[in-house]
Amino acid sequence: MVSDKFMVNSDAGRMAAAKFAADNYAWHAGLDKRDALRLNLLVEETLGMVKAMVDDFYGRLWFSGDDSACEIHLEATANMDSGRKQ
Repeated sequence: MVSDKFMVNSDAGRMAAAKFAADNYAWHAGLDKRDALRLNLLVEETLGMVKAMVDDFYGRLWFSGDDSACEIHLEATANMDSGRKQ
């Protein structure tokens, strides 16, 4: 199963939309409450780490999986100077 792709960025509103996307995927995939919470936490931590590294970013987030695994996909773009890249 593959979810729709959702636009995300460093804005708090789009971060909340990512949580909604994770909840929606969890429901459609039939994840139990514990696994849905894990998915939400992983999405929150992933976006938080990206924001901490690059400050301002934008990209797409989606989920895929089957009965044995769930994957979080994030494609992001950020403007960075050479110092930030290192």
